[in-house]
Amino acid sequence: MRVRPFWFILALATALALAAVVFSKSASVRAIFFADAVTLETKGYRLAIKYHCFRCHAHEGAGGISNPGSESSEIPSWQGFSFMMSMKDESELREWIMDGVPHRISSSRNYAQRQLTMAVPMPAYRQHIDRAELDALVAFYEAVSGLVWPDDPEAEKGYKTARDAGCFSCHGLGGRIDVVNKGSFAGFIPAWSGSNYTHLVRSEDELDQWINAGTCDRILNDPVAQFFQERQILKMPGYQGKLSEDQISSIKYYIGWLRDENAAGKVPQYQL
Repeated sequence: MRVRPFWFILALATALALAAVVFSKSASVRAIFFADAVTLETKGYRLAIKYHCFRCHAHEGAGGISNPGSESSEIPSWQGFSFMMSMKDESELREWIMDGVPHRISSSRNYAQRQLTMAVPMPAYRQHIDRAELDALVAFYEAVSGLVWPDDPEAEKGYKTARDAGCFSCHGLGGRIDVVNKGSFAGFIPAWSGSNYTHLVRSEDELDQWINAGTCDRILNDPVAQFFQERQILKMPGYQGKLSEDQISSIKYYIGWLRDENAAGKVPQYQL
């Protein structure tokens, strides 16, 4: 049976329109196209939620959860020195995650007794996670713990300026986490350190526009981009008149440090 061109074109147009509606309405559908584009730290953050790490270590590993019978009476904070001091290098962090404790500690004389006295021992995830998931969890821990920290006074100043301005509430911990944003094209706000950042910021001039006005000319002149920008729940605020030129320059410097893989301080410092 021969299909008339008119009906074929009408069916094709209807299918494309329906696909566009589904794509625009479903953040989960759009996220499929960006699943590999989120930062490794974002993947680690999502895995920490999936495997209930924050139930014991509190949100973003902030700590403060009681653990009667342990030496400190609390489950160690990922952001504190007590947990950092319990490992010598990255391999021991991986042992903590996979086996619940590094071999160096588990082989000590009084380890078994200490395990019995504490209410909440660290679980082992060796049978539950794969190598890629382990790498992501390590990357997230290194970010949240401060093991990756600017060895550059200007970059450190920029980090603190961005933190005090509230930037990390939307761009994630240290600008490293892709934060969920329903209605946006990708379904999340791109991290400053990720590949999606370059889709929105292609030059220093565009970065200035984003910070000052909450958007840039290229996005304003793109009907598709505008469609999503107008419908997304979280919208980038404009900081013109709210931040000084020095503060804006400081934040831009930190973003530059964050995106430079060879910048001073990018190698995790386990030996504090």
